[in-house]
Amino acid sequence: MQQPGIIKAGETGKFSLFLAAIALGTPFVIVFLYTKGLSGGLNTAFSYDESEYHYPVILQFARELPFPDFTNYNSATTPLFHLLFAVLSRIVGTDIQHLRMINFFITVFSTILLFKLLIKQFNLPYFSALLSTSLFALSPYFFREAFVVMTDNLPVLWLLLFFQYYLRFKEDGVFRNYLYSIFFIMLLCLTRQTYLYIVLPIAADIYMSKGLKQSRSVYMLLIVAAVIPTLLLFFIWKGLTPPQFQERHTESSLLNIKPALYGLGVLGFYSLFITGDKIYRTFLSIRKQKVLVAVLIGWALLFFFPLTKANHDFGYLWYIADELPSVHGTPVLFYILVAIGICVCSSIWRLETPPFYLLFIIGLFVSEIPNKYFFQRYYDSSILIFLLLLDARYDKSDRFQAARIGLLTCLFITYFIVCIIR
Repeated sequence: MQQPGIIKAGETGKFSLFLAAIALGTPFVIVFLYTKGLSGGLNTAFSYDESEYHYPVILQFARELPFPDFTNYNSATTPLFHLLFAVLSRIVGTDIQHLRMINFFITVFSTILLFKLLIKQFNLPYFSALLSTSLFALSPYFFREAFVVMTDNLPVLWLLLFFQYYLRFKEDGVFRNYLYSIFFIMLLCLTRQTYLYIVLPIAADIYMSKGLKQSRSVYMLLIVAAVIPTLLLFFIWKGLTPPQFQERHTESSLLNIKPALYGLGVLGFYSLFITGDKIYRTFLSIRKQKVLVAVLIGWALLFFFPLTKANHDFGYLWYIADELPSVHGTPVLFYILVAIGICVCSSIWRLETPPFYLLFIIGLFVSEIPNKYFFQRYYDSSILIFLLLLDARYDKSDRFQAARIGLLTCLFITYFIVCIIR
């Protein structure tokens, strides 16, 4: 019989899971107490959307239940978040403190789910999984959204549930697991339409998979069925957002490649801390001429399409980059980070057949092309989950890896504290 103090890779008994939940939940409880039970929220600039957009839409939908009007409302996102909170407000009331509590528990549950995913699906050692999950839990654009009514963390829950069932399906081929994963894709897209990008890696993965238990067309039709509700909303809106946000949020030009370049920069930055030895060793085996050409193309795009921060752009990488010299309008930092991002993508291309994880990240970048705004929070959660799952698949954390993840976690904590006391 396993002793409580001995925790093997891939195992989470009730006692060990309880200890992990306590460790992962402690930072949330500390801030919960700091905000006096979420009654005060966090008085930082990011929570502006709560009072200006999301809370009023929840109240509107609550008044209109059981048939809210989805044709035009005061949010740029698809309506499932606001609809779910409006329904739950019939139970907990419409007080902002109670609605924040719902988002708080969604965030904490998502954190524990990621921990279990790393343990169960990837057999990551217990303390490595705890360290990786802590990194994600304390990331600036996930942790702080736990304490206000914001739409960012509910899609993370759906995304993690998708991965839980889809990765099981890839292992055992059980059709039921595929159905569950498709269901969570539908919820994901109805909560935040940019997550339609997840369709790209799934469709490619199914197309290239062998030994499927059903006809390939059945799997493909289910993918289409999952996105039809979101596409129907696009038809009703005659655009990608409710009508009142189309001019403000949607970029008219499909040549808007800056969001993809910015995403590569975010990927490059986090790769410095998370990417394991397998990615680096794979990079060494790649023909450097091809990588050099790709990097030079990336730099040329940065030169001719400068990543210059506008007043509405937000994210800590913007603020770091603005303190450094620029080349033709693009801060030097982005030239470095985009090059690292390209190198990491090259390694993943070499490792993955079919390239599910690489298409996951490329899909994310493409999904942001119609967006006028460069908010780092639009990228962070997906990129961090992507890198943590990739690292769990190919590398079992060593001391250097743990030190880098620990350092980034400390930087996240510092950034959060600075934002609070500023």
